[in-house]
Amino acid sequence: MKLYLFFWFFLFFLFSCTNYKHVAYFEDIPDTVHTKVIICENVGIKIKNTDILSVSINTLDGLTNSILNTSSGQAISNSSVSSAGIAAANANSTTSLVLQKQDGTYKVDSLGNIEFPLLGKISVVGLTTREVKNIIQHKLSDSYKMPLVEVNLANFKVTILGEVSRPGTYYLSSENVNLFELLGLSGDLTIYGKRENLLLIRDSLNFKQMIRLNLNTKNIVSSPYFNLRQNDVVYVEPRKEKLANIDASQNRNYTIISSILAVVIIFLTRLK
Repeated sequence: MKLYLFFWFFLFFLFSCTNYKHVAYFEDIPDTVHTKVIICENVGIKIKNTDILSVSINTLDGLTNSILNTSSGQAISNSSVSSAGIAAANANSTTSLVLQKQDGTYKVDSLGNIEFPLLGKISVVGLTTREVKNIIQHKLSDSYKMPLVEVNLANFKVTILGEVSRPGTYYLSSENVNLFELLGLSGDLTIYGKRENLLLIRDSLNFKQMIRLNLNTKNIVSSPYFNLRQNDVVYVEPRKEKLANIDASQNRNYTIISSILAVVIIFLTRLK
């Protein structure tokens, strides 16, 4: 019985030991060496159908701000600037007024357009938010002095699954998010996560791209997939050691149960 128990516990501890190879990031960077890596330029995220844009506009006209910063195009009654102040501001282009800013959101329709107050339909699919900003700003400049425009993706979300501390879907306010920032949000990989074989799933026009990424090499930062896009999904595959630990845990439970049964049988046999 003692040999039997020793054998099972030896197997449990043998398979539960974690292999620490490939656990550290950037394994190909030597110690005490200054290394430079050329990063991949972030060319900007292209807007797609069903995306939601957040557009914020500031002009020297408070009433115009209220109209332009509502998705429905209806004016907000509580303008923070008086009509006399507006007239004075329009007369002097160097005057700067502090205005309350409201954000309007616009869903891109199936034809790739948004319906914008006073400007009508604007085609945005395939453009970056910076390009849309320039278009709106240019159109407003024909009628309004010194318009300030901000355009962002309101539905920018990425999902991370698998061997991380906090898997889930993350809605982000910034479009400039890279892979390591997402790992930071999710609490980093667990000890059982495969750092050399992450899977990135990315939407394209009519298909999904599936790309393998290696966090053990410094060249990850120069990958064109290092910067994330809206609706990206990152999957971290578990190592074999985790499966071995699960099997070892099950074997341990079987061992304990069988040992208890053996003791009970021996006890009942001696009672007879």
